[in-house]
Amino acid sequence: MICVFLGRRGKAFAKHVTTKTPIYVEGRLQLDQWEDAGKRRSKLFIRVSDWQFLTPKQSPKNTPST
Repeated sequence: MICVFLGRRGKAFAKHVTTKTPIYVEGRLQLDQWEDAGKRRSKLFIRVSDWQFLTPKQSPKNTPST
């Protein structure tokens, strides 16, 4: 599914998320429709309003635990 991120949240997403990073996204579905060379085309995507990581960041292994 194509996700569209805008503004500061989009910049943070691009900076911190990689392909295999599990995330939760929240937003609304948007359907774009157009005609190309006589054929009707459409694309469904999520316009993201919020997102968050699903797993906590890994802590360094050399730090003592408290």
